[in-house]
Amino acid sequence: GNDPDRVWTLLQNLSDNIIYAGYDEGVSSTRGIILAANGGLVSFSARSDYILPTLQMNALATVGNSEMLVLTMRRIALIEG
Repeated sequence: GNDPDRVWTLLQNLSDNIIYAGYDEGVSSTRGIILAANGGLVSFSARSDYILPTLQMNALATVGNSEMLVLTMRRIALIEG
């Protein structure tokens, strides 16, 4: 889901199939970011993409049982006292 502390996201397609990713539940082959088979990836950074890493992502594969690597990084605020 949405995470206001997430500052970086990487999605990588590890399968032999195409995967489509996007920011709403209407992801399809005509509406989404294409992650090509066998390694296609996309990343979002708060520094260059502003709020995009904080938003919920949805994905749709052309064939079931497709593997995708999802890495995220969250900011941590240390309170000194």
